[in-house]
Amino acid sequence: MTELLFMTVMTALLTLLFLGVVAEAVWLIQRRLKRIGGNGDSFLAKLRFGLRAIERQTAYLPSELPRINAAVTALAPPSNAGDRP
Repeated sequence: MTELLFMTVMTALLTLLFLGVVAEAVWLIQRRLKRIGGNGDSFLAKLRFGLRAIERQTAYLPSELPRINAAVTALAPPSNAGDRP
């Protein structure tokens, strides 16, 4: 019986040790992630802000490009300069 009790206690202690190591690893990862992008003046926040601005400023291009291409083609028809041997 004492061997079973010893093994049970050791299993419980090792399980607690394992969970403690996992909790510490998660805490360290969370701390690093918070440093990267946790507040409004972080690098990730600035990057996200810039990408969002580019996305908003170029949102009209897919609908306008056919009209722009037609206007440019009317001004200067495509040349066959690339077809020379």
